[in-house]
Amino acid sequence: MNKKERKNKKTKNLCVNSNTNNQFLISKSGITLIALILTIIILLILAMVSISYIMRENIIKHAETAVDQYQIEAEKEAIELAYGEYAMDKVTGKSDATLTVDGADSVEQDGKTGSWTVTFPNGNVYTVDKNGNITGPTIDGGDGGGGSNPSKYTIKDIEKLSEGEILYWDGDEDGTEDEWIIFNKDDEYTEIISKNTMGALNLGLDDTFQKDWENDSNLKEKADVFKEDGEVDYNERALYSYNYAIKTINDYCKSLITGANSIDNATVRSIGLSTEKEETMEKVLDGCNIRIKDADNESESETDFNKMVKLGIAKSGDEKDYWYASRRVIKEKENSDSFRITSVGESGELSEKSLIVQLWYDGDSGYGDKMFIELGGSSIPVRPIVTIPISE
Repeated sequence: MNKKERKNKKTKNLCVNSNTNNQFLISKSGITLIALILTIIILLILAMVSISYIMRENIIKHAETAVDQYQIEAEKEAIELAYGEYAMDKVTGKSDATLTVDGADSVEQDGKTGSWTVTFPNGNVYTVDKNGNITGPTIDGGDGGGGSNPSKYTIKDIEKLSEGEILYWDGDEDGTEDEWIIFNKDDEYTEIISKNTMGALNLGLDDTFQKDWENDSNLKEKADVFKEDGEVDYNERALYSYNYAIKTINDYCKSLITGANSIDNATVRSIGLSTEKEETMEKVLDGCNIRIKDADNESESETDFNKMVKLGIAKSGDEKDYWYASRRVIKEKENSDSFRITSVGESGELSEKSLIVQLWYDGDSGYGDKMFIELGGSSIPVRPIVTIPISE
């Protein structure tokens, strides 16, 4: 091979090597581009999954709730420390003992009940009774202007809240979210009670005008226990209203809170006693002697009221009288008995509404032979309680 041929061969080899290197570079560049595209796609998928999870699980909402709850606990701790110092000052006989809460805007004491109202800058308002029990927070002036804001709490947050705290829920489905208070809570269920009164229920003689006495044979049979003559007079109607008062109050609460129907296994009752069975009146004895058969659990009638007092919520938010599902018959005088339904007054004290007064007098066959019934009645609102099972 001469010199010229060796030079051409070398040039040819260089060309081949050059083509080979270019192919390698192109191949290497292609792999890098595909990897970049795949990486972007994977990142997009992960981002979409993360966003979907955050939206589904409401992570942001939970984070806000956690911040709110931390603020509430800090405020309650400040109140507890302040009350401890106050109690110590009282024990040691300090004449100027007063409740001073760090971080609070104001601390005001009710001269009648001895309880305090503690307001913080974010609008959270707590009630502290004379024994140091704390309820709240509620909101002062709307949403409180930031910070801890329990007005954000809805029925979905119920498992996060403690007794005495507020949530907002349109229980009666009227388009307005009302305030509800966590009333009882344990491992199986949570009970909430309306802060304000709701509706208006007639009991006593007034109640009788709402019923179809002429066409409802079942109603007539239950009420015709006084004369048993196939007719129902006003006395028997009023007695019927008394006898079924607890059931009537509970049924009325159920009819108001239609929103509970959309919550699995939720039940509705009135504050006071709850009974699923119908109460029956014993037959008339000796022509006039009416006996009332008490509900089996009537001895527990003040359980709910005592809890309301402990939480500081016996007085309704709108300061109105309301029915409390309980009843009793008391002897007013030697010759008179009063049939009464329990209520709670506008100041939060237990009271009673008399539906019937029996006045006994001597007849031809002796004392109690005849009587006169004075009829009464009232129309006042109720405070429903909703029991919601804890979801597993």
